[in-house]
Amino acid sequence: MKAEGSRDDPLQIALGEVVRRRRQVRALSQEELAHLSGLHRTYVSDLERGRKSASLKAIAALAKALKVSPSVLLCEAEEIARG
Repeated sequence: MKAEGSRDDPLQIALGEVVRRRRQVRALSQEELAHLSGLHRTYVSDLERGRKSASLKAIAALAKALKVSPSVLLCEAEEIARG
């Protein structure tokens, strides 16, 4: 089991990519996404770069802000992580 914040966790990295892509499609800055989700901007930045693991609460908040279900974010991340 890898430690939280481990940069070589494929699912963690993939989730960050999904959040970044969806944020960019909605033309939101990290600061705007952070505000909409109730998270700190640096936390959103760390998630997008794969430096932090997202809690279920954070995934749900990001999904709501991005107007998708949490399962969509996780499924897309899983697909990316599989290669």
